[in-house]
Amino acid sequence: MAYSTYLDVLEASGLKTLSRVVSLYDDPSVNDSIVQDMIEKMIEEVDQEIKGQLHIPITVHEEMHVVDEDIGLTKVYFGSYDETYCGHHVLDVQECVTAVMVVWVNGIRVKTTDDNYPWTWTTPNGYIEFTDGLSDGDIVKITYEYDPYAVSVPANVRKASKYLAAAELIDHLIGLRQSATAFESQGDSGERIPDREALFNSRASLRKAAEDAMASIGYGFEFDPIKG
Repeated sequence: MAYSTYLDVLEASGLKTLSRVVSLYDDPSVNDSIVQDMIEKMIEEVDQEIKGQLHIPITVHEEMHVVDEDIGLTKVYFGSYDETYCGHHVLDVQECVTAVMVVWVNGIRVKTTDDNYPWTWTTPNGYIEFTDGLSDGDIVKITYEYDPYAVSVPANVRKASKYLAAAELIDHLIGLRQSATAFESQGDSGERIPDREALFNSRASLRKAAEDAMASIGYGFEFDPIKG
């Protein structure tokens, strides 16, 4: 799940619509679909930056479960989904697991291809399924990774994503149109296209807004100096 959408980015950038961005190109082959794909790739890139700052994905080491035949012998759910969980805190990771690293059953490390205790997992399933089943009282330990924002993205993380991606979009447009006068024409709607100085100011403001959004949960970004 992306932390923001292309519509969020268009709004944050002040460009509002795909067609407005398209109008800044001299290339007639560029259309709304191409611009949308470009913005979504920018979102993907900045989301990875955000995840790096927040140390996402988070690794859970050797989470222990004790199999209970009354609950089921074929599935072990990640986190504190049911009473097989032996942790001491609530851990809701359903649909958030991104990778399963290691699985042990009764102290034996098992792989998906093992003859004993073969298991499968497919994202976004919130459980491991043991093909041949388990026995009551078996101890299962799992090391896995999860993204806490895979299902629901907090407002400040969404803001950071859209502001950073909007800054990337503005940066792209600055590079696209090197001449200051190229931005002084009128768009089809009659709206004045911002000049280079306005774009530089907008980019700086967007990056500052992203910093503020992340700082609100205790994290911040270090940016290279903005180059004109």
